[in-house]
Amino acid sequence: MKRHSHTTADALRGQTIRAALAHCKPGVLLAWALLFVCFMPATVSAQAVVNDTTRTRNIKEVVVKANRGARAVGMIKQTAEQLKVEMPADMTDLVRYMPSVGVSISGSRGGMRGFAMRGVEANRVAISVDGILQPDIQDNVVFSSYGLSN
Repeated sequence: MKRHSHTTADALRGQTIRAALAHCKPGVLLAWALLFVCFMPATVSAQAVVNDTTRTRNIKEVVVKANRGARAVGMIKQTAEQLKVEMPADMTDLVRYMPSVGVSISGSRGGMRGFAMRGVEANRVAISVDGILQPDIQDNVVFSSYGLSN
């Protein structure tokens, strides 16, 4: 068996990679491939750790202060100035900042049945505009058999 007199560096010089790999044994190629696959994730994760520039700060205490409005829940009034500031788009927006007041939602065409105060809803909540009592919001029960399609 004749031994080659040139080294691996001499074999690689001036040849393509395919021609250079033809001189290597399959076991050596497999060993190099396994080394590459094993050490590649470690190299990538090391780069990710080095490139991390996120700074964190620990805050010991956060103090939040607010003034609570003293309003009696039994009688809630909305002024024109409040409506200009709040700019409600619908009934839900109108009562958003009122304590213990919500809007009852139903599946009818209008969607809203009325107001609810502390669990009491529908026709048990009186609504007045400028001191004039407003009628209750009614369901479409009476007219549902007529099919109000246009």
